[in-house]
Amino acid sequence: MNSVRKQKFAVLTPVFSPYHGGIGVVAHANAKMAHERGADVTVFTPWYSSLRKKEVPSNETVDGVKVKRIHPFFSYGNAALVPQLFFQLRNFDKIHLHYPFLEVAIPVLFAHLFFKKKYILTYHMDLVGKGALNRFIFQAYTAIILPLILRYADAIIVSSLDYTRASRLGKYIGQYRAKMIVLPHSVDTNVYIRRETKSQREQYGLKEGQQTILFVGGLDSAHYFKGVEYLLEAFESLVRMMEERHDHPLPVLILVGSGNMISYYKNIAGQLGIADKVIFAGSADSQESLAQQYSLATVTVLPSIDQSESFGIVLIESLACGTPVIASDLPGIRSVVKDGVNGFLVSVKDVNALAVKLHSLLRSPQEARNMGDAGRAIIEKEYSYRHIKELFGKVV
Repeated sequence: MNSVRKQKFAVLTPVFSPYHGGIGVVAHANAKMAHERGADVTVFTPWYSSLRKKEVPSNETVDGVKVKRIHPFFSYGNAALVPQLFFQLRNFDKIHLHYPFLEVAIPVLFAHLFFKKKYILTYHMDLVGKGALNRFIFQAYTAIILPLILRYADAIIVSSLDYTRASRLGKYIGQYRAKMIVLPHSVDTNVYIRRETKSQREQYGLKEGQQTILFVGGLDSAHYFKGVEYLLEAFESLVRMMEERHDHPLPVLILVGSGNMISYYKNIAGQLGIADKVIFAGSADSQESLAQQYSLATVTVLPSIDQSESFGIVLIESLACGTPVIASDLPGIRSVVKDGVNGFLVSVKDVNALAVKLHSLLRSPQEARNMGDAGRAIIEKEYSYRHIKELFGKVV
């Protein structure tokens, strides 16, 4: 009997597990979904020097998906030049490009035009950049490459129309709306669920009744847009507010993540006089461990400062664990956070407003629990892996 040939599906992403970043998490989930629907899936991603130092293999299989980490000709931060992909893509039926991974746009276009390969584009976020030079480079490159990859894409996936309208993709909506598909990011509700936190409380030496505020994200220069400086300032303001009102015990701020900016953030905490109340926990070693961190927290905060943040994977992870969130009022993020229902939205860089909302939840644990419960219900209905997998199947 002749066996049916599996469709060969290539996923191109600038980052991938074990790097816990939004694009990599989504690329991992989408690759797994395609595999579970019967495709032969291979993920192509740069093999950065930091991964080699951690002895992450160049080739492995994760959740049934083949992962090939390619040595870049050149890399800067999370940008990598990997032109050798052109020759490997000829062997695939369909390509899924996670943008921004501009460095592989040319190989993908060549594969489409010369080898007639279909490809799907997921538009994660605008490239904004910090500093005049970076902003100029990103804007120029985007102006040249983005129209090309949009024109030839068979489908364009976006996480929300709210972010799409406000992004650089917005001016193309009228032209390409017919092939745009709104597909929110997903979270595994069997993994991200409220978990036992006794070991975490002991690890951090927390007192009885002492509450924690959580931040999860990259603490590196590539993630400058996470707004950690403003969170530290807001936390210092919160501590002063609670000391003046004799609210005790004072909370602890836990930062989960790693990167080359940790010393910088520690220095800020020291200057603000809150170093003894800020814990740099490092990266979580598993999804289950991360779920415990969310479960421990009274609230998770995402204080991002610009449109480099388009959705906030940490928001749906936290809500899945029944922990409410406070986030910046930015396009895309406000499609996840229902202000006053599963958390609060605050204006970008508004340190005082963030401190006030934090205090509101800390002094009203029942309100926090109610918001967390509402958040979990929304996640199960709209963002669960099972639900998004069904929608993704209609795309691939």
